[in-house]
Amino acid sequence: HHEIDENSPAFKLCIDDIRRSTEGIYAITKTDYRISLIEEAIDDYVK
Repeated sequence: HHEIDENSPAFKLCIDDIRRSTEGIYAITKTDYRISLIEEAIDDYVK
């Protein structure tokens, strides 16, 4: 069991990657959600 050097460039890069990918996933989810809300609103309007 070795300690992770949280100040190492590799560790910082790893964290940045994780943060970027989770933000990306979150953004896509938010967009999907928004699109589905808009589609529902259009359906209601058309009825």
